[in-house]
Amino acid sequence: MNEQEIFDTYSRFIHPIVRATGPDSGEFVGSGFLLKSDETIKLITAAHVLDHHDGEFSPLFIPTENGTVRIKGACYSSVVADGSTRKADKIDIAVITLDQDICERLCGVSCLTPEMLDVTNIHDSALPYFVMGYPVKKSNTSIDKEIKVLEPELYGFLTVEADCEAYEKMSVVRDSHLALSFDKKKVFSSSGVQRTAPDLNGLSGSPVWGLVRKSETEVKAMVVAILIEHHQRAIKAVLGTRLSGIPKAIF
Repeated sequence: MNEQEIFDTYSRFIHPIVRATGPDSGEFVGSGFLLKSDETIKLITAAHVLDHHDGEFSPLFIPTENGTVRIKGACYSSVVADGSTRKADKIDIAVITLDQDICERLCGVSCLTPEMLDVTNIHDSALPYFVMGYPVKKSNTSIDKEIKVLEPELYGFLTVEADCEAYEKMSVVRDSHLALSFDKKKVFSSSGVQRTAPDLNGLSGSPVWGLVRKSETEVKAMVVAILIEHHQRAIKAVLGTRLSGIPKAIF
């Protein structure tokens, strides 16, 4: 599976998240995905993405082909300890069970199903991972302020798991987190063109896909983690919280 095939198959499952900055203006703040089970739809992203939400003053939205849909519902979020900031939250996950009227507006929008999530933490090290999302610096320049059109460009990359040193430098362990090597010169846009990576702010909340060996003859792409951090200097890695380390009840 090459980069273009990955974009063609899986890009529809990644959704940008927009914060309203005024009655007729907005900015991209992150990425996420929708999980549908029965009649319930949940938005899953990084908790620090939802920290951009400020009640009625700066609500969050998901752009769709049928217009922007407001993010509203019951929220579960990892907790920031007293006296610390979100940067100290190494889980950094948020899940919103969207209100029923919001779910109705998302009819036809691509959602993952529970069968597409892998919570086993069993992965063949010879198989790669891939990540796609919407970098803020690129996405915010794609807002047409005259006609209010939002046309962010998706970026992504194929990669492998980072070495043990990366986990140590980021002060996490493999049981709860997934560290992936990151080469900023090997990032692809939705057009399939290889480019040097922009600042990855905005990819937070994106699903991390792993090629999981289901049998001797079947390899399947499944979501194995949620992206929460990126490092482009000394560490050269991105970090995700493994689904296996998140309470199953929230999915």
